[in-house]
Amino acid sequence: MEPLRVSLTGHHAKAFAVQRSSIGGQEQHFLAKLVGLLPRVKTPRADDYLDVLDRALVDRQLSLDEQDELLDVARELDLGLPEVMELHRGYLTALAEAAWEDGLVSGEEEADLRLVASLLGLGQREVADVLGGERRFRLSSGDRVVFTGQMREPRDVWESRAQSAGLDVTGGVTKRTRLVVAADPHSMSGKAGKARTYGIPIVSEDLFAGLLGDLTGSAR
Repeated sequence: MEPLRVSLTGHHAKAFAVQRSSIGGQEQHFLAKLVGLLPRVKTPRADDYLDVLDRALVDRQLSLDEQDELLDVARELDLGLPEVMELHRGYLTALAEAAWEDGLVSGEEEADLRLVASLLGLGQREVADVLGGERRFRLSSGDRVVFTGQMREPRDVWESRAQSAGLDVTGGVTKRTRLVVAADPHSMSGKAGKARTYGIPIVSEDLFAGLLGDLTGSAR
């Protein structure tokens, strides 16, 4: 099967509600309408289902029509509930891997993953698994950070904030640099190029603001 094709448009953590049906006074996820058959060893034509799923989740909500379409496709492909849930877990994993590409998951990206998990009938345990708490990037007091590029706010303001949080602001990138903050994370500047050579994460000022918040919050 080809790699999952995950649409990353519309990363907005809005509280879209999952459309549910009520049976016996209890809310039930729409996937409960699928028969819980034992999964087959190999899921045929899984990409057909994932294509529909990807298109439906572009706006990060599932209308009743979209739910019905997903159920119809699953039935046409003879997919039981276990197989569909396995596809959903794979989809969430692929989405998380895309979020991890820059070396860290922002608060907005995490909220998006939690929203998608809810829409797919997955729980917080699955979210924790794909987030991988031990992989999550965090700054610690004394970490060396470097700034590059013309940012929205003056660089001396960011440097002052970083120093107040206990970070060591330096002018050049070395192997001991923990993080590079760039006006453009895709910058081809000398500092950014050296950071990529050393495998040092390069983040935007917005992401850096979140990391500073995590650092100062944990220090309280």
